[in-house]
Amino acid sequence: MSNKSNTNEKFKETEICLIPDDWKVLKLGDICEIRGGKRLPKGSDFSPDKTSHPYLRIVDFALNGIKKENLQYIDDEIFSKIKNYIIRSGDLYISIVGSIGLIGIVENDLDNASLTENAARLICSKNINNKFLLYYLRSQDCQDQINANSVGAVQKKLPIYGIKNLNIPLPSLSEQQKIAEVLGAMDDKIELNRKMNKSLESLGQAIFNESFCHSKQSKEFLRPLSEFGTIVCGKTPSKSNNSYFNGEIPFIKIPDMHGQTFILKTEDSLTIVGKDSQSDKTIPTGSICVSCIATVGLVSITTKDSQTNQQINSIIPAKKEYEFYLYFILSNLNQDLKNMASGGSATLNLNTGSFSKIEIYKPSEELLTIFDTQARPIFDQILNNAKEIETLSQIRDSLLPRLMSGKLRVE
Repeated sequence: MSNKSNTNEKFKETEICLIPDDWKVLKLGDICEIRGGKRLPKGSDFSPDKTSHPYLRIVDFALNGIKKENLQYIDDEIFSKIKNYIIRSGDLYISIVGSIGLIGIVENDLDNASLTENAARLICSKNINNKFLLYYLRSQDCQDQINANSVGAVQKKLPIYGIKNLNIPLPSLSEQQKIAEVLGAMDDKIELNRKMNKSLESLGQAIFNESFCHSKQSKEFLRPLSEFGTIVCGKTPSKSNNSYFNGEIPFIKIPDMHGQTFILKTEDSLTIVGKDSQSDKTIPTGSICVSCIATVGLVSITTKDSQTNQQINSIIPAKKEYEFYLYFILSNLNQDLKNMASGGSATLNLNTGSFSKIEIYKPSEELLTIFDTQARPIFDQILNNAKEIETLSQIRDSLLPRLMSGKLRVE
């Protein structure tokens, strides 16, 4: 890569930004065929069994692709009624209702899947690299355009004409490919680290199972969770005091915990003044956070002194040897936690008192020490991989606007 913005490179003003003279700006509708998805026929429902026809919903869309854990499927009869609304491998998809602007590329294993009416399919023309287009559509410049083209006061919607109207800066196909390769190499490494962390956590779970799940667990060995450490229910400092927020202290909320073994970044943060306003709510590195209201059962580990909001109960382990034992115990209790939180109410709520009284098996200190010795190197590697993911993501996100505007050219 080379930065030609300080050379004799000439730029021109366009509807969206300055771009090199040899680039074009075209409407998305001129470079892609755009088709909407289709809702299930009236009175029909998902198949209770996994079939060969996955149905992609907005809830399955994530920032980095399709979440495949909870995919829903339809049977042959329903598929035959909506088969004209499929999406093919290599196509792009974009969410257009609710969580607008989630964009990805369909992978080979989802070829021929059906697409919800709350999303649209983008079929690129031959002179467009689909990964280049993916990265531009995910850029802040394009997300701003997407928001500007959305309509509706209560629930936002991005109409098809709004998608077609998006302005896309385009270098030559060869330069599109080079840009996509640079950004794609970082995404490939990020995905490799994610897969490695899944495998490492599975290994940790296997060691946990071997160490504890075959042990005698009679009632005399059950102890309340409070015996394993200090239980802390989070709290939100007064939002009317601006001096409490935007500091260096992580303020953990449930969205920060999704898919995170270790919490490395949070959307919100507190200042020292904000932390000190409720110092008894501070939890140190190595604390186990558990979501207990609404979305119940997420479990993550802190990497810094932090605070949480009131939807999260945390346990500060009395001994460091308890850390990963508690992580697995609480992760494995996911459904039990949800059952305890139901209480006949539509909104799940597991209060701190009930959380503290959860009874879990207490192994011997010797067994806990042996397990910690085996598990800690695994979790150290998970943390290192997660930090590398964060670093690569930051580099990619800083390169993205420069590459997409031509300020940084790929040789």
